[in-house]
Amino acid sequence: MAIHTAYTSGSGAIPTITCVEDTDIWIPVLLVDATDGITGETGIAYGAMDVDYGLASATSLTSYSVDTNHWKEMGEGLYALKIGASEFSSVGKYFVRIGDTSPAAGKYLVIVDVTSSTVSDIDSVPTYSAKKATDTWIPIMLMSKSDGNTAVTGVAYGSMDVDFAYASATGLTSYTPATADWKEIGEGMYALRIGAAEFPNAGRYFVRAVDTSANANKYFFAVETTDATIDDVAASSLNINDVPTFSAKKATDTWIPVLLVNKSDGITGVTGVAYGSVDVDYQLASATGLTSYSVATADWKEMSEGMYALRIGAAEFPNAGRYFVRVVDTSATSGKFFCSVETTDSTIDDFSVNVGNTIPTFTSKLSTDSWVPVRLTSDTDGVTAITGIVHGAIDVDYGLASATSFTSYTPGSGNWKEMGEGLYALNIGASEFGSAGRYMIRVIDTGATAMKYACVVETHAASQDDLVRATTPGNTLDIDANGLVDVSKFNGTAVSVDGTTNLLKVDVGAISSDATAANTLESVVEGATQLAVDVTKISGDTAAADALELFVETLTSGKLATGSFVANSLNETLFADDCFTNAQFAATAIAEMADAVWDEATSGHTSVGTYGKDFVDKLAAILADTGTDGVKVDLGQVMGETHDDLTVGYALYIIYAHFVHKWTTGTGSSIVHKADNTTFQSRTITSTNEIQKKS
Repeated sequence: MAIHTAYTSGSGAIPTITCVEDTDIWIPVLLVDATDGITGETGIAYGAMDVDYGLASATSLTSYSVDTNHWKEMGEGLYALKIGASEFSSVGKYFVRIGDTSPAAGKYLVIVDVTSSTVSDIDSVPTYSAKKATDTWIPIMLMSKSDGNTAVTGVAYGSMDVDFAYASATGLTSYTPATADWKEIGEGMYALRIGAAEFPNAGRYFVRAVDTSANANKYFFAVETTDATIDDVAASSLNINDVPTFSAKKATDTWIPVLLVNKSDGITGVTGVAYGSVDVDYQLASATGLTSYSVATADWKEMSEGMYALRIGAAEFPNAGRYFVRVVDTSATSGKFFCSVETTDSTIDDFSVNVGNTIPTFTSKLSTDSWVPVRLTSDTDGVTAITGIVHGAIDVDYGLASATSFTSYTPGSGNWKEMGEGLYALNIGASEFGSAGRYMIRVIDTGATAMKYACVVETHAASQDDLVRATTPGNTLDIDANGLVDVSKFNGTAVSVDGTTNLLKVDVGAISSDATAANTLESVVEGATQLAVDVTKISGDTAAADALELFVETLTSGKLATGSFVANSLNETLFADDCFTNAQFAATAIAEMADAVWDEATSGHTSVGTYGKDFVDKLAAILADTGTDGVKVDLGQVMGETHDDLTVGYALYIIYAHFVHKWTTGTGSSIVHKADNTTFQSRTITSTNEIQKKS
């Protein structure tokens, strides 16, 4: 049984994976039977999981609550755990312990190496390991060459141009993958099988995979081949060969996870081992003996269940290479712990910060020269600044992001400046950036001492200064959190603020190129004068503009002068149905209009055909007929045979005669006599509708 079997649920050595700090990742988990250490345990739900984690330098583990979205089962004891966004907040090595509370499965332990950047972040070449002369499947990610982010799918094996070479070779060798050697997984992910005939030697191989359809970027990776794999080594010897491997920067302290288990069963974690009870030795892999390392209290941390952390490296790992580290419990309770530390001149974080593979982006105005910062570092370590590169020793190319090739640019002496410490400036753009968009710039040291430098320049039709003001800015334009702008000057003239309204006091003459016109406008606004304005210059409707012009030209002291409106200009379409019932309007204007109507002198109504003239005339006629003391009746009014045909006077006389004179009636006739008894009127009664003597 391997020394770590109980803590890896059957895998032997503690697996190590990498991720970026403060980022969720899916960790593969294998849960096997706690009894036999082989049989995969299935059906373990997220609620049955006890998950803890801790930085290698911590003294205890922290519990992690798993929900349904953080736990997936794939079958045969294979699961995946999502963790990291809030848990891996620091750069370093984390222990993650996964336990089945049922408990059917053994505990699973994994180490997560957390960095501030990933290989993808820095566009670094990924490295894989393989056994020489043996086929291995290599992951490949194909991303759009246009934006570097969009996954390219549907690339068949026949569209792949694959080349490889031993690191010491001077040229590449073509590899033709068959259909069985190329698999598409989805979302730009593929797998390439290579190695049996291609990697005959132990060492490092470069492999280049090119999409011949030219949709995807080239993909580069390295393969480190060995005579034997870890499994070969583990199968051929004892527990000591379950050697975990960590990475570190040379001459720099690093925390190494250490697992101490009982030497009798190789399973039970040994706790309570103090720093003074450990014997630590180390040495470079090429050395012939070990060197002792004295552990101080600050260099040793216990987290529980046999998990510890050892700090080592600043003085112990001075060179780039592979170091062995041996940790021995001097109480002889636990077995020895072995690990390997691969030290390099630079870490991934160094490359992320110094190499500049995260392509910087600058802005510029199109068709305008601008100075672009350039940093040149050693192509050996990616850190050391390269100085003394003159303009004639650089190869500069540029191209719009949508282009299919670069265009060469030859900088003159005046277009290349060195500032020191690998910092340079390149003047480019007047003839090169003719379109608005993103331009790629590549700078190559033809002396081959510096790494290639790449950057992006985003060009725009106008610069920030163009948008703010046309002259050289003299004041800062401040915009607060509410989107309000603090302006101290208008066109170079300081402004004052009214203490009551908090509004700007503006001298109109100071903001106009025509001081005379501005002063005139100011006078009009203040009500002192009239201003003639040709509003046809600002209106597409000449008639409407002329009407407005007439209005403005007749504006005097804030009031409309006589003749302000043309004939029929105030028609019913200008007023709402209820505008005269508006409270603010009715309170004064309606009353004033009513008063004005009734107070109008009759002498003002002399036009024939007007209601005013007709009303005055009829009123005069009525008064002429009736007088002022009573109603006068026109006795000459004609009435008919019936009452409609008689005059009023005639009818009244007949009635009067009935009482004063003699009114006689006989058969078929009616006679009214005068005072002298002569006949005033004789009338034959022929109809019952006419007047008859009532019996």
